[in-house]
Amino acid sequence: MYSVTFRDRIKFSCNHDNAFRDGESLPNSHRHEVRPNGKIVIHYVEKNTDDGTYWCTAGNNRGVSARGRIDVHVVAGPVLDPFNFPENLREGRRTTLTCMVSAGDPPISFRWEKDGEPIQPNVLDATVEYINQYTSTLFFEKASQKHNGNYTCIASNPYASANHTASLTLNIPPRWIIEPKDVEVVQGSSVRVDCQAEGYPRPIIRWKQLVSVTMLVSCNLDRYLH
Repeated sequence: MYSVTFRDRIKFSCNHDNAFRDGESLPNSHRHEVRPNGKIVIHYVEKNTDDGTYWCTAGNNRGVSARGRIDVHVVAGPVLDPFNFPENLREGRRTTLTCMVSAGDPPISFRWEKDGEPIQPNVLDATVEYINQYTSTLFFEKASQKHNGNYTCIASNPYASANHTASLTLNIPPRWIIEPKDVEVVQGSSVRVDCQAEGYPRPIIRWKQLVSVTMLVSCNLDRYLH
């Protein structure tokens, strides 16, 4: 048995008078090349047309002939259907990535990565499920800022692997981590007022001062940092 990967090239020797595949003569085409020195080359092998049993027959002018057999099995690596996150996904919503192998020989194994690192479901608050031997899903119960990143599904079989990546970017409205509060301070002493916020893109914090009979300091939070 001679195994070759789909779309690869196969080459074998046949000191031949004739070469056959499943009882039919090999075509001399742009993919099938039967060379005078006995080499047979098949370029960009295809499963439906090139998988099968090849016979090589040779003889001389004395009527002596010989016959040889080669079994060729064309195997295919995984082919993934593209996937993406929904547009305008909001924080707190559920979302799922579905990674499906639409072509390729089993057995298929799946691996999920985030930003090039293996996903740890417990740390990421995500669930990896296997629907069948050709489909895996990555499920988020509540999408949040920590989920932003690039997600890659890698599907493999014994012959090859394939991958596809989808990016998640949640726009998170600004919200206070520490909201500033009114303070009273003795003249001449120091004062500290904390003002912290989070969001995505990262918010800009600006301080403004309004001077009147009483000094008023306000902390304004711009929506996004561009």
